[in-house]
Amino acid sequence: MTPSGAPTAAVTPPGQSARLRALVVDVFFVGGGVYISYGSLFAVSVLVNRVLGTAELGRYGVALAVGQLAVQSVTGGFSALLKRDVSVAPGRVGELASVYLVLKGITAGVIYALVVAGALAGSALGLVSPDLLIPLALVVAAVGAEAIGQTFSEALQASGRNGVYSGILAVGAVALLGLVGGALWAGLGALAVYAALLVSRASTAAGAFAVFRQAAGGVTLRVQPERMRRVLAESWPLIVNGLVFAATARAGTLVLARFEGAVSVGVFTFASSVVAGVNMVGLSVGIVLFPILCQEFEGGGGRLRRMLYGSTAGLAVVGLCAIGALRVVEPLLLVIFGDLPANALPVLRLLALGLVPTFGSVAAGYLFLAIGKQREGMYFSFVQATVTLATLVGLTARFGLSGTAAALVVSQSLMLIVALIWLDGRHLARLAR
Repeated sequence: MTPSGAPTAAVTPPGQSARLRALVVDVFFVGGGVYISYGSLFAVSVLVNRVLGTAELGRYGVALAVGQLAVQSVTGGFSALLKRDVSVAPGRVGELASVYLVLKGITAGVIYALVVAGALAGSALGLVSPDLLIPLALVVAAVGAEAIGQTFSEALQASGRNGVYSGILAVGAVALLGLVGGALWAGLGALAVYAALLVSRASTAAGAFAVFRQAAGGVTLRVQPERMRRVLAESWPLIVNGLVFAATARAGTLVLARFEGAVSVGVFTFASSVVAGVNMVGLSVGIVLFPILCQEFEGGGGRLRRMLYGSTAGLAVVGLCAIGALRVVEPLLLVIFGDLPANALPVLRLLALGLVPTFGSVAAGYLFLAIGKQREGMYFSFVQATVTLATLVGLTARFGLSGTAAALVVSQSLMLIVALIWLDGRHLARLAR
């Protein structure tokens, strides 16, 4: 009864169809932002190559790879824990963002100093080209600014503000293309392009902070040693996991370069870049699904088993649909990339088969962290890296480029099966009782 004596309406939880519609809407928002962000980086690479030449594109690629491997692989562990903590305690989003902001800032600063010091030492020893020093310093700083700014957008997304998260990504992409494109259009040279990259990432981080203050309140930058130690104790397996994952993602190219020539590596780069773009759909689903898994585990985890198998089956079907869509757009891909060797499309079709197990692995990958078993996830990554490398070497040595593509599909499929068996038998069956 209400205070006035009128009967209160019964409050019923949303039905399954309503929850599914909400999930689809969230994935749409997050996926749109992720694709815009990914597309802006791809567009920058195209612009640099067309205006400044392939050599400058090479320097940009090396600097970006170093920044992403060194900074994002490490701070990504903090991001995952931030999302988990905020998803189960959204009312503390400001307090939690403060803790992780300090951790990310300190970590990014230390990594930046190490990278610059290492580059200077390498240059003095003749191991690093002097032309790479300034691009490396500016691009790694830009990646660090991006990682710090992501604290605010990730916290908002984990608290259910997916539209705001997508909007921040879209604004960041516009700022990146506007400043970099303007520098190239004005003919200011390569260093101005790298500076524009840094300015765009820093300004986007400042904008994300402003949005965060408006939506969730401010942050208080306080060093909290005890809490930071607890976060570090939880995050180091995720950091190792991120580094192993990043190295594994590049294993196909490195192994192929050992056994085949530059043309084969180029074909594989074409095929893998197309498949990576499609994989952003799975990434978008995972970003939305992860807080839901955390909340379910916090509530007892009785439905986690059904959620795992349901999402795995559903996403595997989406992977099959993506394979069909790629076959339809093959003529458009040939127009975009220009002349390609005759084996390019067959390799793409073979590598695209991996979309089924890759999409299917989304929920399993996030579940290790959602149930607090990130150390098991780290061990699983080591096993996956070992299986992938062994399969790559064996099949590439025997079948060349086709063997590389097949090896990735085989290893992805095998590890999905192992992950499902492990999670079900060791954790989820017990929670479902």
